[in-house]
Amino acid sequence: MIYALFWVGLLALIVKTSDLYPELNDIHGTSDEAYAFFVCVRPDANPSDQFLFYALSHSIQRINEIQKSKRNTKKRDIVVLVCNLTSEAQVESMKQFGAIVVNVDAFSVPGTLLKSYIDVNTKFHFWRLTNWKRLLYMDIDIFFREKALKIWDEPATQSKPILKNITDHNLTISSYVFAAVVDLCCRLPIPQHPHPNGTYFNSGVFMFNPSMDLFELIIKTMHAHTEDLVFPDQDVLNLVFSLNSSMPWNFLDWNYNRFGREATDDKLNDNIMCIHRKLWDTNLAKSSNTSKASVMWYESYNFLKSDRFLHKIN
Repeated sequence: MIYALFWVGLLALIVKTSDLYPELNDIHGTSDEAYAFFVCVRPDANPSDQFLFYALSHSIQRINEIQKSKRNTKKRDIVVLVCNLTSEAQVESMKQFGAIVVNVDAFSVPGTLLKSYIDVNTKFHFWRLTNWKRLLYMDIDIFFREKALKIWDEPATQSKPILKNITDHNLTISSYVFAAVVDLCCRLPIPQHPHPNGTYFNSGVFMFNPSMDLFELIIKTMHAHTEDLVFPDQDVLNLVFSLNSSMPWNFLDWNYNRFGREATDDKLNDNIMCIHRKLWDTNLAKSSNTSKASVMWYESYNFLKSDRFLHKIN
C-alpha cells in the first residue's frame, strides 16, 4: 500500500492533478450553495462505523426539515460525496431524501492514527464541485441545530482576498473562503503537531469555496506530507490554510462545532449551534447526561430501520 501511494504521488508530480481528476462542472443542483457530507464505510469497518449511514440519513432529514420550516431562508442543496465502497442501496436511499450523490475514487492514507481515518482525504474531491460558490462541510457526527443557519451570514464565511504577497502558489483565483473552529487537540502529546493552541482548526465543520486551483494545491500538499499525517484531512487543510499562508483560515465561534463532553444535555439549550458527538454511542445514550439530541437521533434511527421506511424507499 505504501509503495502504491508513492507511485500515485510521483505520478501526480508528473501529470497535472486536474488531468487525473477533472472539474466536476456537470454536477449541479438548484442553488449556488450547499450542505456537504462525506461517507465511505469499508466492509471491515468497526461496528460503530456501521451507524454512519443512519447518522448521515438523519443529518439530511434534519437539514430538509429546517429548510422547510424557515420560509424566508435560502434553500440550499445537499451534496453527499461517496467512494466506490458505498453500496447502491445506500446511494439510492440518500437520493430518496433529495441529496445529490457524487461517487468518486477514494484517497486512502494507510498507517493513520485510527482505522476510520483511512479514507477521510477523499473529501478533498469537494473542491472539484465548482458549480457551487460555497459549501458547508459537516462530519456525519454533527448535529445541526436550526440556529446554525446564520453560519452562512457570518463575516468569517464570506470571500476574502488571497494574500499573494506572502506566498504565491501560482493561483489564478484572487479570493477564497475558508472558515472553521479552533481545535484543542494540540494539548495531546503528539510531537508531529507543532501547532500551538489557537492556530490549528478542527475539520468537522468548515465553510469553503470549490476551486480547481485549490484542489490542485490540496492534493499536492497531501502527497508531499503523506508520511507526516496524524489526522489526515485535518492536517493537510491546516497546512494549506495556515495562519502564515496566503490564505489564512478564518475563525468561527466555537459554538458552531462543540465537541466532546461540552455537548451534554445541560448545555444543549444555550448558544450551541452544532454538536460534534457520536450521538449513537450506547454509553452516551444510557448515561445520565443523555442529550436531547441523542434521543432525537435514536428516534430517527429506529424509523430508518423500520418497515415503514424500507417500504418508502423501495
